[in-house]
Amino acid sequence: MPATTASFSDITLTNLDTGAKFPATELYAAGKPILLLVVRRPGCVLCRHEAGELLAFRETIERCGIQLVAVVKEALGTEEFRAKYWKNLPIYLDQDKAALLPSFWSSVSRAKTDGYEGNLEGEGFILGGLLVAKPDGAISYMHPESSWGDHAPILEVLEACKNLAPADVKAAIEKEGFDLTKLRKPLSPEEDVCEM
Repeated sequence: MPATTASFSDITLTNLDTGAKFPATELYAAGKPILLLVVRRPGCVLCRHEAGELLAFRETIERCGIQLVAVVKEALGTEEFRAKYWKNLPIYLDQDKAALLPSFWSSVSRAKTDGYEGNLEGEGFILGGLLVAKPDGAISYMHPESSWGDHAPILEVLEACKNLAPADVKAAIEKEGFDLTKLRKPLSPEEDVCEM
C-alpha cells in the first residue's frame, strides 16, 4: 500500500467498466478526500465482510465529503463484489499489484458468523488494506493488513473520515456519535447494508 502520494504517481489503474488506464493520482482529481479499500480478493469472505462494514456507514462517510473507492488486483469476482458488497461504487484494477501488500481462521469464522459467504477462486496470498486520504492525496489514515482478516477498526476509519469533514458536518457527527447498530448480524448478500 502506498505510504505517500508520490508513490501513487507510480500506480496505473484500469477502469473495469471502460478498460481505460489512468494514473492513481487521478482519484484525487475531483478535489475530494477518498477512502480507498484495497481488496485482497473480491471473492474472499473477509474482504466482503470489511466492505459490508464500510457500506453500513456509507451515508456517514459520504456525508463527510469522502468518496469510497476500491482497488482490486484481479477482475475475477468483481461483478458480484460490486453488486452485493460494494453497491455499485467505483472499483479499479491494479494489475501490477502496486497498491497491495504482501488469526486467519478466527477472522473467517467471524465473517461467516456475521452472515458473509465467499469462495476460494483467484489468487489469495497478497494482503490488502485501507487508507483515507485528503483531497491533495496526503494520507491521513492507513491500515495495511498484517494478516488475512486484519481489517481497519471501523471506529478508527469513521474518526479519520470525520476529521476530514467540513466543520458543520464534523460537529453534527460528534453530537450524534456513530450508530454501531448499523453493523447488523447476520447480513445476507440480498440485504441492502446501507441506508440509502
